[in-house]
Amino acid sequence: MAKRVAVLAYFSDFGPALSYHRTTLTWQRLLLSDGYDARLYVKETANVPTFLKDQYKIVPALPRLNSGRWDIDRRRTPEYEKDVEAAQAAIRPALEWADVVIAHDFILLRGYTPLLEGLRRAWKEVESKPRKVIHVYHSLPQKRPPNLVIDESFPGTLRYQPMPFEQYAVLSNAARLEVANSLLLDANSIGVIPNPAYTPSPVLESIFGWRPFERAPLFVNAFCATRWEHKGMAAVCAIVGALSEWDVPAGLLCVTVNGRGKTGRAKLAALLDWASTCGLVLGENLWISSLLSEEYASGLPFDLAKEAISNGDIMVFPSSAEMCPNTLIEGAVYGLMTVIPKGLEVGREVAPHSLSFDFPGLGKPKLSDEERRYCALIAREIYAAWRSNHQAVGRAEVRARRLGQRLLRDYLVPLIEGPLPQNVDLRRSVG
Repeated sequence: MAKRVAVLAYFSDFGPALSYHRTTLTWQRLLLSDGYDARLYVKETANVPTFLKDQYKIVPALPRLNSGRWDIDRRRTPEYEKDVEAAQAAIRPALEWADVVIAHDFILLRGYTPLLEGLRRAWKEVESKPRKVIHVYHSLPQKRPPNLVIDESFPGTLRYQPMPFEQYAVLSNAARLEVANSLLLDANSIGVIPNPAYTPSPVLESIFGWRPFERAPLFVNAFCATRWEHKGMAAVCAIVGALSEWDVPAGLLCVTVNGRGKTGRAKLAALLDWASTCGLVLGENLWISSLLSEEYASGLPFDLAKEAISNGDIMVFPSSAEMCPNTLIEGAVYGLMTVIPKGLEVGREVAPHSLSFDFPGLGKPKLSDEERRYCALIAREIYAAWRSNHQAVGRAEVRARRLGQRLLRDYLVPLIEGPLPQNVDLRRSVG
C-alpha cells in the first residue's frame, strides 16, 4: 500500500472559493484522514495561512517560473532551461520521499511546462522511484494539433507525450475522451475523480459524518428540541420510517436547538424513543445535531444550519401554527422539495409548488396505528413525486457521488493503489 503521497499544486495564494484550490485541499484532507502521509507542495512564495500549513501538511517549495507560456511552436530558451533545473531541484526531494505523486495541471497549462519537464527529469534521477505519477486535469486539454511531432527543442509539444510511469485523471467522466484523444491513449485508461465542490464542508461532515449525505432521499428539518411534538415530528418520523421499511434508502437529518439541559435532553430522549418505534436508528438513518456534538447541543451556527438544510432533498413541514416559517422558507430557497399542511396559506405563499396533506398527530409524541398507516400513504405519495422529479433525484445522486468518504473509497484510493494502465505506446505519441 502506498503510504506517502506527494501532491504538487502550483498555488501562489489560497482562495477556498476557487474550484482548483478547494478540490486540491479536499483531496488532501481526505488522504490525511484515511491514514496516508500526504504532503502538499506549493509555490515557495505562496501566502499560506499558518493553520492551513499545519493542518494540511503544506510545503512551500516549488520555484517561481520566469520563462512564460510554452506553445508548441516556441523553441527552447536558456530561461526555460533555468526554470526546468529549478523545478527539478525542488521536486526531487518530494519524489525521493513519496510512494505516489499527484500533480495538478502540470501536464495541462502552458505556463507549467517547465514543472512538467522538471518532474520527469527528477523521476529519472531518483533511485527509489515513486510507483506512479498521477496527472490531474482540472480543465479540458487543447485538442491535439494535427500532424504533431514531439520535439524536445519545442517544450510545448511534451505536454502531448505520455510517459510509462504516468497515469492521467479528470474530474468528470465526460472529459475522459478529450484527454485520451489529446494523448493518443485508450479512454478507459483515464481515471476519474469527481469534483468535490458543493459537497458538505469538512466541519459539517465532522459533526454528522458522511453517511446522512449518502441517503436518497434525505429528509431535513429544523426545530426546537423542546417543542418537537408541536412541529409534527412524530408524523415526519413515521413517514421516513415507512420508506425505510420498503427498503428505500431514506434518512432524516434534524437540525435542532435547545437540546442542552434537563428538559432538552428529556425531550430528545422521547423523540429517539418514538423514532426507534418507526424504525429509525441514530447514526444509521437518523441524525440529530444536538445529540452528535456537545458543542452544538444548543444549536448549530447559522452557516452550518443553512448548509445542513441545503444538502437535503425533501422538507416535510407539518406545523400549521407558523406565521413566518423560517425553516420552510430556507428549504424552498435551497431548492428542496417541500411538503406542507393543507390550509397553510403562508406555506403556499413562500413555497408555492409544495405538496400538501392533512398531517395526523400534531402536538402528540406518538401516533396511533391508524395514524401511522395514514403516514405510510403520505410517504408513498411523497416518494412517488420525488422520483418523478428527475432534477431532484439527480441532485441526490450528484451529492452522494461527490461525498468525501465515497470520493476517497471509490475514486481516490483505487487510483493511488491500482496498477498503471498497460496501454501507453510512446510510438503513437511521436508523429
